[in-house]
Amino acid sequence: LREENGYIINYEYGKTKEVIYDYDEIEARLCNRINRIRSIDTANFNYFNYQFELYHQDISIFNDIRRNIKQEQLSTDEKVKLQQYLRNTKLDDVRQFLGSLDYVFTYYRHATGRPTTSTLKESVKALIHNTSHLHSYILNEKQPFANIQLKYVINLYELIEELVFDEVMKNYVKQELTTDVCVNEEEKENIIGQFIRSTYMLDNIPQQLKDPRVWLSVLKRLIIRVITANIDLNVPMQIYIERTDLWNEDLTQYLDLINITDNVLVRHTYVILEGIEAKSTQNY
Repeated sequence: LREENGYIINYEYGKTKEVIYDYDEIEARLCNRINRIRSIDTANFNYFNYQFELYHQDISIFNDIRRNIKQEQLSTDEKVKLQQYLRNTKLDDVRQFLGSLDYVFTYYRHATGRPTTSTLKESVKALIHNTSHLHSYILNEKQPFANIQLKYVINLYELIEELVFDEVMKNYVKQELTTDVCVNEEEKENIIGQFIRSTYMLDNIPQQLKDPRVWLSVLKRLIIRVITANIDLNVPMQIYIERTDLWNEDLTQYLDLINITDNVLVRHTYVILEGIEAKSTQNY
């Protein structure tokens, strides 16, 4: 007994194994918290997509879709028509359309047994219960995209992806890819030359890979899908160029022929891209 305040110290306090819950207090606190939670209108919920799932080709959404839905290339005329339409479209709409395709692709990666002639609109309605957050280009038959068949869906995505890079992302490329990548102009030209000689100027390279535009497309995909994520930029580019998900399906059979020198690194990607574009412009 402590004389100064008249209470007894219980040295056994806290040693018991019993737990006594004050359920009334718990209920009151939970009710108070729940009452503060905002109600969510799922019908009008704005979804956002996880990017950079393409970090490794073994989990690439593109390879999964190709396994389930045989893919083909759009005709040249169809590509030109769609490109022209997209260039006359607001960039915000193009970006939102691409984002909606990202979301749709997460369903396509598990879609087995879908007929390749099924359209974008038909397949989305069959696979996705809530489509209110998708861009109107996917479901609106008045637009040229809703009726595109599933066998062309990856080619369509790549078409839009390249436009987004040219019109938007090109202005926001990582500083590590644009500033002080090479010591001087001589090193820069040397790196570009090594890449070109190892790729579309290679003597035994198939005719399909001799077109610089093929390589420009692959380099853009490499920047968008891989380099935008937080990866080591000081590794040989060859490691990523070998990834099948960066290539059109009809070209993957030739990847074993490509052997880019080890001193051409991932951080040189944008410099090489600009170099090939400049040389292509001079040749036309």
